[in-house]
Amino acid sequence: MRFDQRAFRRIWRKKGKSAVLFCVLFVASLMVLVSVTILQTAQGASLRIKEKTASKVVLKSLDGANSIREETIGELSGKEEVSFANRTAEEEAYPVEFIPLTHSDSKEAENGMVRLTAYDDTGADGMFAEGKYRLLEGGKVDGENPRGILVDSLLAEANGFRIGDEVEFKAENGNRASGRIVGIFFCGMERKQDDAVMAAQRIENQIFVGHGLFEELYGKQGYSSVSLYTRTPEEVEALCEEAEQLAGREAEVTSSDTLYLRLQAPLKQVIRVTTGMLFLTIVTAVLVVSLLLCMWMRSRRKEFAVFVSLGESKLKILLQVFTESAGLFVLSVPLAVGCTAFFAGKMAKSLFSSEELSGMGEILIRGEYILLLTLVGVGIVVFASGISLWPTLRENPRDTLASMTDN
Repeated sequence: MRFDQRAFRRIWRKKGKSAVLFCVLFVASLMVLVSVTILQTAQGASLRIKEKTASKVVLKSLDGANSIREETIGELSGKEEVSFANRTAEEEAYPVEFIPLTHSDSKEAENGMVRLTAYDDTGADGMFAEGKYRLLEGGKVDGENPRGILVDSLLAEANGFRIGDEVEFKAENGNRASGRIVGIFFCGMERKQDDAVMAAQRIENQIFVGHGLFEELYGKQGYSSVSLYTRTPEEVEALCEEAEQLAGREAEVTSSDTLYLRLQAPLKQVIRVTTGMLFLTIVTAVLVVSLLLCMWMRSRRKEFAVFVSLGESKLKILLQVFTESAGLFVLSVPLAVGCTAFFAGKMAKSLFSSEELSGMGEILIRGEYILLLTLVGVGIVVFASGISLWPTLRENPRDTLASMTDN
């Protein structure tokens, strides 16, 4: 009879012992699968947090002017950990063939100008990102619209502007540049300003443009603020120190990674606890399964001694013991997968209950998790089978049979 046939007949014949070993292997499989699933989900959520929290280092000009040099930003934005640099520059300009809004009677030049604010991406930083300004029509100024323009809805209404209209500006140095309106925004504070405020300082006359248009008017003269976004939020402090060394005399340097740190704290705790639980589960499973097999193996010494005496190889005896435990383990895996899938939703709500983490912790049982469970389970069974059978295989079968005959 083949060793596998003997193994399955042994499982069927010793139903009580098989049931005990099955329960142990099922609990171990369930704990391992739950631990691996939670661990992988938490690590995946951690990676998504890195992408979504937009940790950054912010440089703000000390004098409020465009005094942060292009060379400084070029060196910082060229670093591997910097994924995107959102530059901001501001200047006043004369409108060409349109009229700025003002309630002041001042004859100063500033009362006939508008303020241009250039961004690489208006949606990443500033008033739009903070929710103080909101788009009513169109889209934002970004890399796809380097000559795009955003105008206030009141300025657009007063001058009859629509999306797609071309608007021209004139700098004090005589340069002219034009771009097309890609969006119209609204603030809500326009009518709450003092009438004495000059046109160039009024919200209605603040116009957001791309750097392509801005540099045509003023050249690359520098920036009033720059946000350096990093793809590795855990290294934001190191980037902040480098920025201080390069731009310490030009700008105030601050870091913005509070949200990342706040979200990572509970995830790190989950990962740490789950890793410990996985390690403890594997060690406990090895000890319990080995102990059970060692206890039961004493009553099988004569059985194996007879097999060896009849010419059965010790390898096949080892394979029989392994097949007995492995067969029960294989039966426990689908049940463990089913239980884990059933409780997956409750685990997700419990572990990722905070508002910031909601939606990041969807627990799914993937094929690689089941494969990992299988490898761990096979490893436990192989180790436990070898440990329990080692004393028996070392003995001479004649000595074993003789000692049992004497008893």
